[in-house]
Amino acid sequence: MHNLFLYGLIIFVIASCNPEANKIPPCFNGVKDGNETGIDCGGPDCDPCEISCIDQLLNGDEEGVDCGGTICNVCNPIVTEFSANIDGASFANSVNSVDLVNKVFHISGISNNVSLTVMIPADINPGSYEIPTDEDIGGAVSDGSVVPPLFYTASSGVIVITTHDKVNKTVKGTFEFIGTASGGETIVVSNGSFRFTY
Repeated sequence: MHNLFLYGLIIFVIASCNPEANKIPPCFNGVKDGNETGIDCGGPDCDPCEISCIDQLLNGDEEGVDCGGTICNVCNPIVTEFSANIDGASFANSVNSVDLVNKVFHISGISNNVSLTVMIPADINPGSYEIPTDEDIGGAVSDGSVVPPLFYTASSGVIVITTHDKVNKTVKGTFEFIGTASGGETIVVSNGSFRFTY
């Protein structure tokens, strides 16, 4: 019994002196090292990193830190054109933006408490698309100038993608639709056009 204890103690001492025996393997050490693309993930040796648009890391198919790719918001989008007529009046937007939400571009403008949004899939090809469709194509108007505010969802219309240059990341198109509120009120959006880079 005494020999068995002594034998176990010798093996423990030898194992403790071997620095490789106590080394935490990569992919489990809490550090971005080796070929990892994130902390303990990515690269050829570790499990893929979960895509997170708020982890302050360039991972997944992001084109910048926490932006771009198929999941995160676009990096530095620039809306160069976004206009329309709403019930015949010119919609002169003072603030406009492009956001990518679940692989769908949301092109939006706001003016005088009225917001206008057009939605198109990020991988859309040039062509004419009827509203409504089974795809993520549509439009909406929110009129905050009345109390209570009215929210109109595109019930019929068309979005035409005239250009989608996936190399230079530019999209250009036109749109028109009839929006319907929950109470049956309607609004007509006509002569709409947009152009943006992402």
